[in-house]
Amino acid sequence: MSSFSRILNAAREAGLRSLVIGGHAVNAHGFSRPTYDLDFLVERSRLSEWRALLTGLGYREFHDGQTFLQFEPPTDDDWKVDLMLVNDDTFQKFMAECREETLRLGRALVPSLNHLLALKLHALKHTHGIRGIKDMDDVVRLIECNGMDMTKPELRALFLKFGTEELYGRLLKLRDR
Repeated sequence: MSSFSRILNAAREAGLRSLVIGGHAVNAHGFSRPTYDLDFLVERSRLSEWRALLTGLGYREFHDGQTFLQFEPPTDDDWKVDLMLVNDDTFQKFMAECREETLRLGRALVPSLNHLLALKLHALKHTHGIRGIKDMDDVVRLIECNGMDMTKPELRALFLKFGTEELYGRLLKLRDR
């Protein structure tokens, strides 16, 4: 059984909910790219239970960024795990629009396209350097492969709420090249 299945099965048994985000969710929304970890969106109020679950599976926490935790796998054959923490209200909004997908690793819940873009835009707003390049590429490719119109007011509003006016302008310029 893969580490992905072990984590999801153990979470289900413990009554813990999650959504797969990051590269696996990007792939589920039509842009295929490599990814080297498992990213889960989880309820902040259930963090102690998630920590217990992952350490019980042999994972070791190596970074706590307050809203983003990272875990080393028990073996080199397992995936690294990242947890993104959100408040319960935000998690409920994500759950209300999520969908179940068959990912390369198995079936899991992924956020809606707009929620995934919101996460990527939020990350871009607060990240610089190499990480920002990957997130920007994800945003551009998700918009392209899903046939989204950058000039639609709804997409601009998403950029302004979770990203910045500058990000929106940069993407418009990229689109026009």
